[in-house]
This record gives sequence, C-alpha cells and structure tokens, in this order.
Amino acid sequence: MLIGIDMLAVQSAGSDSTESGRLGRQLVSSLLALDPSNRYLLYTHEGLDTEQIPSARRALRVSIEASSDEPMSRRQELQRVLDLNPDGLDWFILLDPFGEHYGGIPLESPLNQLKIASVVTDLSPTRANDRRLAPLLDHDAVLAFTRSSVRECRERLPEISDRVRLLDLAVNASAKGSSRFEPLFPSQAHELGRLGITGPFLLANVASGTERSNLRGILEAYHRLPIEHRSGYQLVITGVVNRPWSAVACLHEHGCADGLVLTGPVDESTLLSLYSRCSVFVSPSFGQASELSLVEAMSRGAAIVAGRGGAQPEILGDAGLLTDPNDTVEIARQIVRLLEDPNLARDLQGKALDHSNRFSWKSVVERFLVIFQNEEPETSSRRYRFDRAHQVRPRIAIFSVSRPVQRCHDDFDAQIAWTCQADSEIDLYFETADLSAAEISHPEFGRFDVRQFARNDNLLGYQAIVHVLPDVFAIRPKLARLEVCPGLVILRDETSIDRIGLDRFRSDPGELDIEAEVARQRLSELFRTGSSIGVRSSRNREAIQKSFPAYNEQVIEIPPLLDSPVSRESRRPVSASRPMAAWLGERSVVSQASRKPRSWIKTDPFDGPIDSNDPYLKTR
Repeated sequence: MLIGIDMLAVQSAGSDSTESGRLGRQLVSSLLALDPSNRYLLYTHEGLDTEQIPSARRALRVSIEASSDEPMSRRQELQRVLDLNPDGLDWFILLDPFGEHYGGIPLESPLNQLKIASVVTDLSPTRANDRRLAPLLDHDAVLAFTRSSVRECRERLPEISDRVRLLDLAVNASAKGSSRFEPLFPSQAHELGRLGITGPFLLANVASGTERSNLRGILEAYHRLPIEHRSGYQLVITGVVNRPWSAVACLHEHGCADGLVLTGPVDESTLLSLYSRCSVFVSPSFGQASELSLVEAMSRGAAIVAGRGGAQPEILGDAGLLTDPNDTVEIARQIVRLLEDPNLARDLQGKALDHSNRFSWKSVVERFLVIFQNEEPETSSRRYRFDRAHQVRPRIAIFSVSRPVQRCHDDFDAQIAWTCQADSEIDLYFETADLSAAEISHPEFGRFDVRQFARNDNLLGYQAIVHVLPDVFAIRPKLARLEVCPGLVILRDETSIDRIGLDRFRSDPGELDIEAEVARQRLSELFRTGSSIGVRSSRNREAIQKSFPAYNEQVIEIPPLLDSPVSRESRRPVSASRPMAAWLGERSVVSQASRKPRSWIKTDPFDGPIDSNDPYLKTR
C-alpha cells in the first residue's frame, strides 16, 4: 500500500512548539520506523523548513511548489495533487486539517479512487464551526488521539460516526527520564540559567494557544498563592504568548511580576528538561488541549495539576490533581497542596511515571495499520419501495440528503417537495445509506435509491431535476452526478455564498477570505456541469452574477414561496402563490433541452447494479 502524507503541518512556522505539529511529526516518525510493509510519500512544500521532516528507506519526499505563500495558494496546489493523484496513492493523510495553512478549511475528498484521512487534534468552536466541518463528511477516515476527541467528533459529525476512529496518544521512549530529585548536570543548569530560571519553579506550556491553554487562569492562580510561595517559586511559561506585555501587566498589578519567566518556544530537549525539573506542572486547559504536554510531563515524573475538561481526566487518571479551569481559587489551592505536601507530590510523581508506560507509539502504529488495511464495510442491499398509483402528470426528480421531508413543520426539503407537488409528481432519490429518511418520508412521494435514477429517467423522462445540498462545500462530491443529470441546485445553508457578496464591504481590499474563495471555486465547477443554482436573495444573485458574468443565466433567484411555513398536520406549505413546478417550467432552468440525452445514460453511474427482479423496485 502506498500512503501519502502532507507535511505542511510539520513545516509551518512554529510547528515544533505546537501540539498538532509535534504530534504529526512523531506520528510520521513512528510509522516510518515501525511499519515494515507499506511505502510512504512525504509531500513537502517549497520555501518552508524541512529540518523536522523524518527520513526512512521506505519514504520518498515529493516537493510541491506553490505560486505564492498565501494559504489559498498552498491549499489549491495540494487539492490539485489529490484530484490528479499522479503518484497512484492508495491513502492520503492530512495531519492538521484545520490548520492556518489550509485557511482553516479541510481539503475536500477527491473524485477519484484515492482515500483521504484527517488526523483531528481539536474540534473546539474557536477552530472549526459546523460549516467548516462539511468537507470531513466525505473523508474516508477521521482519526483522533483520545476517546474524548472521538466522542466530540461523533457528536458533531453523526453522519460519519462509523468512520471516526481512535489512535490513542503516545510518548517517545527518549522522552522518559529523570525527575527533579535527581542531580542537576552542569549543562542542564546552564540551560535553565540561560532561560532566566534561578530556582524552584512552576511550569506551564501554552502550545495549544494562550486561550485554549488558559494562560489567564494560570496567571491569576499564581498571584493568589500565599506570598511565601510566590517569592519562593518562579512561574515559567513556554510557548508563544500572543501579548507578553499583557501577561506581565496582569502580575505587575499584584506585585509579583518578578517571578514570571516567558521563555517563548523552546526545543524538545529543553522542554523535557523543564518537565523534569519543575516543582508543579500547571495545565488547567479548556477542552481538547495540552494532551501531548500532559503525556510528556507524566513520562518525566512531574507533579501535575490539570483541568477537568476534554481528555485531561482520561489521560491523567489518578496520577495528578484535577481542577475546574474556570476557578482560579481552586487551581491555586491544588498547587499549594503539592508544594506543601512533599509525600503527596512524590506519590503522584511515581504514579505518573507508571501511568506513562501505557502510552506507546508501537500500539498507535498497530491501530493505524488496522484502520487503513481493513476493507470498507458492506453497504446495505435494501431498496426503497414505490407503490403509488400512476397519474399522468409532469415528473420532477429531487435528489436530497440528510433525512429530507421529515415530519417537521420547518423542514427545508419538505417545503421544496410539497411546493413542487402542487401540479407534478415528485420522486425523491435517497443516498444508499440513508434508509431511515425513506421510511419517514410522506407516502405521496416516490421513494427511490439514487442507483435507480438512470433506469427511471429512461422510462419516465423527468421534466426537471432538483438537487438539494447542505451547503456549497457539498458540491464537489456530487459533481459526478451533476455531470450526468444537471439541474437546479438549491443550498440549505447559503452562509458561504453570503460571504461572496461581502467583498465590497471589506475595509482592506487586499484581505483574502478563504471561505469565499472556496465558494467561488465550487460554483465554477457547478456551472461547468450545465447546472443552475437557486439563491434566496437578490444580493446573493447579484454577487454571483458579478463573479461569474459568463454564467448569468444559470443563477436563479428562487420565488418567496419556498420560505412559507409548512403545516404540522399536512406537512404542506400553508400558502403558495403558484406551483413551484410551473415556475421551473417558465424559467426553463432544468428542462429536457438543457440536459444530456437520456440515451447517453446507458448504465447506472452512481453505484452498483440494480436487480430488475427485486419486488420493491416498482414503477407507476
């Protein structure tokens, strides 16, 4: 098996001091060292540092040249590699899909046979909102290092919960070492002095960012310590502090700024030495943060105070003290416990060393290979039943996703289907795996598997085709279908399209909006299939037409009747000025004249063959 890995997360500036960058580098190094069967291609990026890129006999580096240093440029080049797959990869791995080098938006799954996996270290609201999670829905695997991260991914991405897998954390054997009770070598003493450390100290690492690592809470807890502890122990903070003078001012107000030491980013050997020598490692982080720091501190025998959120209780167990990250008084109280009770500190240090032995990269690599070598689960073979009496009326096919036409008064898909149903027959086409959506949809609609469309279209000849998609990010995975049956595309969420129209309001004309640029790319691909897009506001229509003047006729403003509420009892629109089907016919946006001839569709283009003898496959 040939596996490609994007190394941009490791090459980015400051990656050697961030959790995602260090975890990515250690994961790749372990794969190259412990996997004897597979081959690897490491995709590096020109113009960026390659010193942290691991090497091995079975790993070949492939350099990618970007047209500029802008995030969008590197994202486009890497997306092109995925789409073309010139090296014949079986899998492609993204080490940090939400990183700034991707503009905060994960790369999209290619339309070829290449499988893609994303390694997710954090799904916090500050890093990924629901719209930016959309590309992950089409990835073949989402990998997380902790059970807490797995649960969060499955909660926010329930559609692919079976594809979210656990890797588990690990620590390098070289990271395991001595504690502060062992003699201090001259070289270590010199390094501590160079950083400004002159005596006993408390340690905090903000590798996950100052907000996620709760720097403010750490500073406030420090000034709440009794004066004898503030004067006897320095507070050493490693990692990038965005506003260092703000941190100094926070302690200066309380007269204890002299004890603060801001080291900035440090190399791995120095960080491990600090873990060994600190009196207490303070890490009351929020959510999924500081996971690697906790494991490394445990492996060096540190006495730890951690937060109760995210994966910290799962990682630490009984090898440290837990506290509420929002309660600075409690954080200070737990620190004082460890400083004043040497027996408790020594007991927790021993437990931390023992507990760290279970974090092994060998087991992580074994999990990784099991995930990537397992065959895909079999898809369901059930079909959808169609048992409605034949009526000679125009027919409209609606491709929908994510449980359309539910028994809900405000369901967007239901508004479209019921409005079209006023004077036309409606056939709903469901994804193969979405069986529950077909079961709860209204019996007046035809319900079909998407694989039946080619046969039905040859027999029935649909007057119009409507594709209902969640948002603009869902266009690319459906391009194969849109090429075969172009039609009117309606988006449930137009937020990304709204951003296209915001360009003229932006204060800085040179500012790049990554989300708007991706939306423009997806719309360009959509228009080339011959499909039209329906928008619900004049501003969005004008913005798209301005960006794509050659496709003005393919941008349609949907009539207001789609916004009318749906009755709870009948699940029909309460009021409708005219039938949606009639409006489609007037605009001729998806008429037979604009579609490819049905004779061109010889076989089903979407999935496996259809059994013509299946009793559930019926026509009117």
